[in-house]
Amino acid sequence: MSKQQARELIKQAEKSIKAENPQVALEELRQSILYNPKDPDAYLLLGIALAQTDNPLDAENALRKATQLAPNSAKAHYNLAVQLYAQGQRRKALAEVQRSLELEPERKSSAELAARIREEDGIDIVDPEPPTPTAITETSAPSETDAIPFIARFGPAWTWFAWFLAGVSLVGAILYGYVFSQTIDSMGGVANMKDILAASQKIADAAQRHPLYPVAFSIGAVSNLGTIIFVMFDVVSRRRNIMWILPAGFCTCTGFAWIILPIYLLFGRNK
Repeated sequence: MSKQQARELIKQAEKSIKAENPQVALEELRQSILYNPKDPDAYLLLGIALAQTDNPLDAENALRKATQLAPNSAKAHYNLAVQLYAQGQRRKALAEVQRSLELEPERKSSAELAARIREEDGIDIVDPEPPTPTAITETSAPSETDAIPFIARFGPAWTWFAWFLAGVSLVGAILYGYVFSQTIDSMGGVANMKDILAASQKIADAAQRHPLYPVAFSIGAVSNLGTIIFVMFDVVSRRRNIMWILPAGFCTCTGFAWIILPIYLLFGRNK
């Protein structure tokens, strides 16, 4: 597929969004980004479509990518501000909408949003009619970005893959618990934690002979390795705090990837 064909998919996606078919638009945009990952218009529309399908974090990331590829696009900064405002991040939204006004002072929608945020600053108000992202009408010139291109090609599937890893890791932890509980029972049980510690090596050796042990080990190894790789790539691609790699590494080494991964997905990506 040529870049021209990728641009045609963007035009089709814009029509799909206007026709209130965001799911169709998502598929068209993912194909476009796959063949031309440096087009800011594709990410701008992707963010709008994701917002319409109730994927706020992915929508924010797509719109932020649009501003990175087209830092001088007032429309991209405005749409990112709208998304941040909808998520309750007023200060960040104000910074983006002010950038939009710097680039295009006559933009009425940006001025109205900036005035609204200033008026509501520090007041928890739910707007009955919040602004909505608008479809593109112009093409912005792309610029280089440090984000990892292949991650952008996955789109929302990259996030769903992480949740899948967390689920697999939890299954592995449950299997491990079952194997060791069965092993302890077969050995006559132990009275207290002191007995468990004293017989830990013996219990471990016996557990390895359990028929489900290889399954539990394989699931745990694959999910733990996948977790640390995911966090490392995601932190770099989204330019988040690299210190997240430390708790991710500790939890994967101790079998708690199923805990750290959801925590990172829910909180780490917003920092």
